[in-house]
Amino acid sequence: MLLGVRICNYDVFDDNKCGLVLEDFLDLNENKELTSRPLTNLAAFIGKNSTGKSSFIDDLSFIKKSVTADVAVASTLNNRPGFSNLVIDKSKPSRFYMYFCLKPNIDSKKCYVEYDLEINTNNHGSPYVESERITLCSKNSDVYETTSVMDFHNGKGKILTSITNGKLNYEENEICDEHSCALKVFGSIKSYKILHALYREISRWFFCKFSTSSTPTS
Repeated sequence: MLLGVRICNYDVFDDNKCGLVLEDFLDLNENKELTSRPLTNLAAFIGKNSTGKSSFIDDLSFIKKSVTADVAVASTLNNRPGFSNLVIDKSKPSRFYMYFCLKPNIDSKKCYVEYDLEINTNNHGSPYVESERITLCSKNSDVYETTSVMDFHNGKGKILTSITNGKLNYEENEICDEHSCALKVFGSIKSYKILHALYREISRWFFCKFSTSSTPTS
């Protein structure tokens, strides 16, 4: 389940957050209080026209297509004008932080992970995946701790495969398509349990648009 989203430098969002993300829990280690609540299974977005409600939903749709298809395809679907036209500050990448509660399989306990996706443009204005990070958050006594599950930069990186006697074991890997997310490639493999659960969660997002007619019908 999605608990929170932070969108930076994309569409109408310079740096805006909805719900809770990883940094909120890490702030608790410094005795800071939570100033927001997580998203739930049922959430309502209420506000005036042109305040970003529809943009927020469309941005989630963009994230889904970026992960399940690729960032170039996602940037032109649903009448989007291309990625370079959706970036606020063209000198910086767009970044999306998503915090999830996942259950990798029926018998496993719930786990909390953040997916951090960074998208930039090349010299021709075409979008590419600059970095992806998946971070596991766990509570040890009264302290929140993090463990890197996946860390990719420009198609190269590492994935956590196992933990042996407290030692984290990683494997190096590489993907050749700069438009594709590593989460799509490795999340399709069931042996990467957390990646698979995260990919399955995002790929099952469903979006639709509807409106009520302002003209009464008989």
